[in-house]
Order: sequence, then structure tokens, then C-alpha cells
Amino acid sequence: MIKQTLRQRFTNPGCIKPSIMLFLLSLLLSCGLSLNAQDKAPHYLFIGNSFTIGSGDKNTTSLNGVPGMVALLAEAGGHVKPDVMKCTQAGYSLQDHLNNTRKWEAFVDKRPWSAVVLQEYSTLPTSYDNGEKGDIETFVKSAKQMESIFESQDPDIKIYLFQTWAREKTHHIYHRNFQGGPEQMFKEVREGYQRVAKEIGATLIPAGDAWELSIKTRPELNLYLHDRYHASTLGSYLNALVIYAVVYDADPRGLPPLATVTADEATYLQNIAWQTVSKSAESK
Repeated sequence: MIKQTLRQRFTNPGCIKPSIMLFLLSLLLSCGLSLNAQDKAPHYLFIGNSFTIGSGDKNTTSLNGVPGMVALLAEAGGHVKPDVMKCTQAGYSLQDHLNNTRKWEAFVDKRPWSAVVLQEYSTLPTSYDNGEKGDIETFVKSAKQMESIFESQDPDIKIYLFQTWAREKTHHIYHRNFQGGPEQMFKEVREGYQRVAKEIGATLIPAGDAWELSIKTRPELNLYLHDRYHASTLGSYLNALVIYAVVYDADPRGLPPLATVTADEATYLQNIAWQTVSKSAESK
């Protein structure tokens, strides 16, 4: 009897053992699902500075900053893991990004972005006047310009504003500014972001409000690094939880801890994030 060729065996399913056939079908199905998931992965661009990067904290930067944390939380929450990218530079304002034309335009054109998360220089939305940056009008102008650029590519793109936080209460910034202390700075940052969100029709991510609530509720849980204004691992984790809750319109409670965050800390910060986002949604 002449032996069947390999071509004959694969063109005649009856010649293939059932176990092999099941294996091949499952392999093809899994590959198809994997490709399909990749096709459907949303593309998120984060534009900001060291607050988005997680500068100074190796735990956060090793995970690709706050955007990387958001991607891990999204996957853990049962969503297709998003493709996240950072257009970031320490010390930059949104206007600084716009001024860096070559880098800025390269990021704009890298993907068909599903959403863009904007984070402004920390004192720009405030009354800070110590010779540095405190100019809400520049924030408004820059955010409007970015919104216009992205909406010209896709009118349905979602724009989010990542609201930042106040310095720690012993920071030197309070020697000459924000005489009401952190409470005043939290308030000014919040009101600045709220104004810009309203003017450009963006969705606010109230991370700063979550920080304020956490500090009032459990002050011993340190959200700051040693410099008393950048985020510790806990602070960045809280930021990622709030971003996740807003972008996915999902409850972050029950998500896993990341990096060195303990289960107890994660549960607490998840409750803070959800309480903050729920309150923000109710006030709209």
C-alpha cells in the first residue's frame, strides 16, 4: 500500500486522530482570539511630566509609570490590556510639550489614539507666584490647542484631565504661597482643573481629591516621596486606581496590589479611589 503524503493527511480530516484534530483547532482558536484581542486593544496616550512618569520611585518607573499601572489594573479588571504610551518630560507643562514640535508631532501620529490623558505642571492651575509657573490661562490655552489637534484626527476621541495634588504640609512652598496650607493648594488645583475640563469638554480624573481624602482619613499612609511632592509607590497606585475607575467607568475595589503595595493598603486605597470617583460623578 502506498503511504499517504502529508498533504493527503491534512486534506482528509478523517486521517487525523481526533486528539490531534482537537489540539490543532484549539491552537487556531487561541491564536485567533489573541489576534482579535490585540486588534481591539485601546490606545491611550498620557501627556505630562514627572507626576505621570512616577519619577523618583523605582517601583513605579519599572512598571512604565502610572500609565503602566493603569494597563495592569485594566487587564486584572477583565478588560483587554490597553496599549499605553507616555509623552512625558520632567518639569514640562502642556505648553512645553507643544513647543517641542518634533517630539510632540511624532507622538500625535504614532497611533490612532482612543483617548488622551493630559496632566499639567503642578502649580500652573494655581495662584503660585514665586517666579515660577502659576498661570491658569496658559493651562486653558494649551489644553484647548491639544484638544483641537486630537479632535481633528478623530472627533470621537476622549480627552481626560489628570488632576494632580498639593505638596505635603511641611513643604517649603507654603512659606510664601498658599497661606491656607495644603487645603488651599488642593482647592486651587481642583478648581483650575474643573475650569479647564468644563471649557474643553474633557472628563476630569480627580486624583488630587483622592489624595486629599486619603491624607485626612489615614495620614500615616505616606503618599509622598522624601521630596514631599512627588508620589511614592502608594501615591502612584492611588493615581492609577482613580484613572482606571474614570476611564473604564468601573469599580476598582477588588483589584490586585501592585509593586510593594500590601493587600491592606490596596484595599484602603481602592475604597478611597471609588469613594472619590463616585462623589465626583454625583456632583456633575
